[in-house]
Amino acid sequence: MAHKKLSLREATKEDCTLLFRWANDPEVRLSSLSPEPIAWEDHVAWLTKQLADPSCHIFIASNTAGDPVGQVRFNLQPDGSVAIDVHTAKECRGQGYGTSLVVEALDRLFSSTDIRIVHAYQRPENTASIRVFEKAGFKSEGEIALKGHTVRHKRLPPFLSATHVVCGH
Repeated sequence: MAHKKLSLREATKEDCTLLFRWANDPEVRLSSLSPEPIAWEDHVAWLTKQLADPSCHIFIASNTAGDPVGQVRFNLQPDGSVAIDVHTAKECRGQGYGTSLVVEALDRLFSSTDIRIVHAYQRPENTASIRVFEKAGFKSEGEIALKGHTVRHKRLPPFLSATHVVCGH
């Protein structure tokens, strides 16, 4: 599948409604480690905290027409690695945006920070997410328990960059 060109920008408080809609999508909630719907007040408080936290990076991706297609969030871990979280807009799923979203965000992360190790965690039934991260070059680290769930742990090897994996350079 061809790499889709996306533009990324840092999320702002003006993205609150968009991110709330994406986060409360029933498919997103089912694949989440916290499957309950999110209350608006909780979401606003969470986003305000995340945007103020220098160890969190949230990007909004748009396609070439300027339409938002998804978000990527990186949270710094105590060991200096990051955990990645991705949501693709419902109307954009199945169109190849997931892998492009991950790749573009990783390239941005690697070009602007010293971070080189990225972890992804997926529920075993979230096969679309598992495929996205495998296409982006993540390798399986097995299954672990996280927040009361068994999840698949994938890691991007530190010597790889997303551009090398997807574009074959």
